[in-house]
Amino acid sequence: DVEEGWNPRVFVKFQNDASGTTAMFDTRCEDMTIRGSNDSFVTRLIYARGWNEHSGLKNCFVYEWMTTGLQIADYYGGSAVSELDSVEIWASDNATADPQIAVQLVDPGYTIGWFQLILKHVSLIGNDTNGSAKFYGVSASGRVKLLPLAVHCENAINIFSLAGDASVFGTGVQATGNATVVHMFELGTTWSAAARINVAGVSKGGITGKIIRDLDTTTPDWGSIYDEPLRYWKSNQTPFRERTGTVTLAIGTGAVSFTEAEPDTAYRITLSGGAAETFSWASKATSGFTINSSNGSSTAVVDWTINRSSSG
Repeated sequence: DVEEGWNPRVFVKFQNDASGTTAMFDTRCEDMTIRGSNDSFVTRLIYARGWNEHSGLKNCFVYEWMTTGLQIADYYGGSAVSELDSVEIWASDNATADPQIAVQLVDPGYTIGWFQLILKHVSLIGNDTNGSAKFYGVSASGRVKLLPLAVHCENAINIFSLAGDASVFGTGVQATGNATVVHMFELGTTWSAAARINVAGVSKGGITGKIIRDLDTTTPDWGSIYDEPLRYWKSNQTPFRERTGTVTLAIGTGAVSFTEAEPDTAYRITLSGGAAETFSWASKATSGFTINSSNGSSTAVVDWTINRSSSG
């Protein structure tokens, strides 16, 4: 593709007609290696306009790009679903652009329906030199639903950057333990009341910052979550999640200490044990609570669960 004279700013383009706004079906790129060759003039290695059903990438290795690996634009709501399946997207080791974005979804401005992008077995890798300051895994704006299933990221400032109504629903999101990722989710100041994050199996891994970094200063950031469900939206600024554990009582009592403090004490506690005793909790705090037995000499093993009610 040639966009500017004989100088290709885009290496691979998906486009149905001259307008670029007509929907494209069954336009999936499979079993390919797409290399940017460290060419800083190529601003988008892959540019997809109008992707719809059965479009996307499968079994592809996309690498040595300098600015944007894949940009998706002019997509549609309603039933539109595209997919990245078994895809690796690696920034160039020579990339210096700020930002460097592996997958960018540009807001088309429509107000009805949602474009859904499945990310299945996807790796998003920034470079070792400046990735943790300039690399973004997925940047999405507008009525987009990102549906991750086993997304892995390294050397990034954010895994997901969300604005407008962009939402994430899925499972299996992690940052590797041996490379730097600063934040998992960054929510822009325009992130809306209609947007949602609902992800199971979140692992902090090598993240040095926040699981959720909300740029709206009226809402809190959120720290660590280990293999736990995460639900977050504007009216529920404390993520819904569940923690579980086991305590062996000594002389009828035992202490539960959280590895990371809860933001408040508005969580629910459920207790169960195999002994014919009654168990109760006391001294609820953001750092933990105490379990007591009706038997003052109990050495029972007690299972505990905390969670938060939520709606929306």
